[in-house]
Amino acid sequence: MLPPAHFPPLVLAAAAARRVREAGAHDLWEWIEANGAIVYPALALAIIGLIVAALLATWRSEEMSAEQRGRLKLEILQIVRRRISGVSAEAVAAELQVDLMLAARLLGELDEEGLVSSSRTGAQTPAMYRLRGR
Repeated sequence: MLPPAHFPPLVLAAAAARRVREAGAHDLWEWIEANGAIVYPALALAIIGLIVAALLATWRSEEMSAEQRGRLKLEILQIVRRRISGVSAEAVAAELQVDLMLAARLLGELDEEGLVSSSRTGAQTPAMYRLRGR
């Protein structure tokens, strides 16, 4: 075997770092096993807390009911009737004080239902919605 003087310093440093890492991981597991009466219940409580937080977040962000959607669509139609030249999703969101994505989604649904028509003048311009002539 070659004497250690012939090994490059980086190889020796990497081997030393690996031994320190392995010793650190071993010490961590020993500490966890020694304090298992505290660590495992704390871990269980943290997981239960995350599950409860996820359930509360889902409960708060629940989809709108059909009644709320219908009411918002009627309000959007009233806005479109007042503005003969057309409205954008931004204008509807600002007037109803709702999220822009919600306003765009509701206008898209009204367009699919045939109550309003959308038009774009260019690729970068927002869609303008007008009442569809019957």
